[in-house]
Amino acid sequence: MQLLKGNEGRKVMVEVNGHMVEAVVSVMWDYEDTHPVSGEDFDFGDSQANDDYEARFFRGELSNVMVTVRVMAEGLEGLDHLGACHVTSRDFETDLMQLVNDHDMIGQASDELKTNIIEAASRLQKYAKGA
Repeated sequence: MQLLKGNEGRKVMVEVNGHMVEAVVSVMWDYEDTHPVSGEDFDFGDSQANDDYEARFFRGELSNVMVTVRVMAEGLEGLDHLGACHVTSRDFETDLMQLVNDHDMIGQASDELKTNIIEAASRLQKYAKGA
């Protein structure tokens, strides 16, 4: 996976049981292994529209990618994945970030991080001094 440029070291605050945790966000992407297929991966209800859309991939106007957002803090991470994303090659990075925002991927990964921190703290509680 490739790190999306311009998002290195972006930070978010995640609330965990009344404590604010600073977390680092990474947005990564990679090309999907398969080419989108008309009628399976998209269907505009019109065969000509489907053919025109599919041709945009062959002309290099559209790319088929997967996106992963990782939010890390305290040695733990939360992830969110989205596959079969059709983005324009011309505005690639802008389109990827629009997908991340539209699908609240940072929020989803932050929620998973919060859950992972709470679960780890619960498992490790028996090791705390005085427990």
